[in-house]
Amino acid sequence: MQADQAAIENAQTQLGYAKISAPVSGRIGFRQVDLGNIVRATDAQPLLTIVQVDPINVLFTAPEDRVYEVRQASLKGPLKADVYTSNGATLLQSGALSVINNQVDAATGTVQIKAEFENAQMKLWPGQSVTVVLHVRDLDNVVLAPSVAVQQGQDGLYAWLVDSRNRAEIRKIDVSMQANGKAVVTSGLAAGDKVVVGGQYRLFDKAPVVIQESAPAGQKEANAR
Repeated sequence: MQADQAAIENAQTQLGYAKISAPVSGRIGFRQVDLGNIVRATDAQPLLTIVQVDPINVLFTAPEDRVYEVRQASLKGPLKADVYTSNGATLLQSGALSVINNQVDAATGTVQIKAEFENAQMKLWPGQSVTVVLHVRDLDNVVLAPSVAVQQGQDGLYAWLVDSRNRAEIRKIDVSMQANGKAVVTSGLAAGDKVVVGGQYRLFDKAPVVIQESAPAGQKEANAR
C-alpha cells in the first residue's frame, strides 16, 4: 500500500510539471510559441510573458542636485507622486514614492526613482511614456515670476521690469528653481512688480512698454512693443 501511495504521489508530481503557475497576477502578452512547436527547458525564447499591472511601478529620474532634498523629505513620510500623460495634460493616477536608486548615473547626472500606483482601472500601461510630478515640499511666501520673464546675460540672470511710468528697467535677479512655467525668485523682485514676458530683445533702458493683459491676481505681465 505504501508503494502504491508513493507511485500516486510520484505521478501527481510528474503531472504538476505540465502546469505552469504564474508567480504574480498580471496581464499576459502574445504567446511566443504555437501549438505543436517543440519546446525545451533550455530554450531562450519564453512561451509568453506576464507583467504586473496592479499595482504598477513607474520609473523616472531626478537631477542629482535634488537627491538630498528628496531623500530628506522622504524620511518624514511617503512623498506623493502624480502621474500624467506624456504631454502633462491629463492626470492619470496618484501614488507614492517607493524607492530611490543607490547611485547617480554619471553619464546623465540623474538618479532613478520608482513610484508605485494603484491601477485597477488600467489607466497606466506597461512601457507607457508618462510625466511624473513628485511633491517634495511646499514653498511659502515666495515671489513667483513667469519663466519666460527670466533672461540670461553675461552677468547672470535678469528680468525687465515696468516702472510706474510704463518704462522698461533691467533688474538683476536670483532664481532658486523653475518648474511648470514659473520661477522662484529669491532676490531682485517683489510682489506686485510688473515683468516683461515678450519682446525683450526690443527693449532698452527707459524704453516705453505697452501692457497688453494682466496675469492672475497678484501678478502683472507686459509685452514690449
